[in-house]
Amino acid sequence: MGKVASKLNEQLYVAGKWRTRYCFYDCVLCEVYFRRYVLKPNFLKSPKEQNNLLATAANTYQRTIRHQFNLAKKERIILPDQTLPRDFKSWDRNRPVREVSESSESTTSKRIQILAIIATIAPGEDIDRWDEVARRVNALTDQNPTWGVYSNLWTFFDGKHGLRFYLRYFDALTKKIARDDIPTYELVPLISEIKKEKLV
Repeated sequence: MGKVASKLNEQLYVAGKWRTRYCFYDCVLCEVYFRRYVLKPNFLKSPKEQNNLLATAANTYQRTIRHQFNLAKKERIILPDQTLPRDFKSWDRNRPVREVSESSESTTSKRIQILAIIATIAPGEDIDRWDEVARRVNALTDQNPTWGVYSNLWTFFDGKHGLRFYLRYFDALTKKIARDDIPTYELVPLISEIKKEKLV
């Protein structure tokens, strides 16, 4: 989305629609607008009611999301450590585990990677398998420096935390989408497919 925001900024400036080359501060705002004005209308309307141009853009984007998801499922994650935060005696069990809540950075690719780990392990309701999801997500967070200052938000305390995360940030989207600032419409088809295959 960063390249898209950059190109849009330049086109809006050249066309005289915006006074500076900085209409979109970053890719996050561009992504929010795309979700709100392209994906959402396409998602909510029947195929007969959809605008052809918007439907084409949404379908192209959805194919890219599916491609990223399939690549993420094949990605090999090195597990240097099999422990979870709950395994450390020094960890304060009364300390609340922070949940992902930021919308100040693009989180689509991170959520795709986490969803791919969940789909690959297919934990169902088995907490031991959710522990494995937590280990892999934590290893991915440790190995990926681009997750930046928010990486601690993506660390799971244990499998129960991973399951809560899934229910709150993935499963809930299949029931009601209330926000445009986080990946929603683009992930619902993947989440629905995973649920249909009874992987979770």
